[in-house]
Amino acid sequence: LQENLKNIDRIYTAQNNKVIELNSILQNLEKREFHLDTLSKLLFKQRKSPTFFPVSGTFKSLVAQGKIEIFSTNIKRELFNLYDTNYERTVYNGTLYDKIYVNVYDNQIQKVMDLKTEKIENLDHLKSKEFEKSIILIVDEAESYLKLLTNSRNESQSMLNLINKK
Repeated sequence: LQENLKNIDRIYTAQNNKVIELNSILQNLEKREFHLDTLSKLLFKQRKSPTFFPVSGTFKSLVAQGKIEIFSTNIKRELFNLYDTNYERTVYNGTLYDKIYVNVYDNQIQKVMDLKTEKIENLDHLKSKEFEKSIILIVDEAESYLKLLTNSRNESQSMLNLINKK
């Protein structure tokens, strides 16, 4: 749980920065402000997508060996909810988010910039509604994933607090 919380915190920070930067890109597109050097750096930097994958070996081992019974019913219920529902939903949505990133963002970025030089080369596509709609989709997905990470972080901390009280 502590390792998962550390991972979530690290990914949450990266994802929060990503949301801020994506919104900045979107604002520039909506205002029709194209500071190409700054925009190039932001667009290129956004190609990485942080994804949460929980450490679950100890939990699975406890369940498989029947040692999960050392915990109270309430703690067991919360552990199963955290690992089998919350974490799985976060991982699943992170995987979907990654696919959207590959299919939409990477595809659109390659239409706008040369990835080797990290420079915008197609200003017309950058200014297009298609590109703007793609960024809006990515911002929506990025914000949704951030909410799931927030929920996983809160649930993980609550679980740690509950176990530490016992």
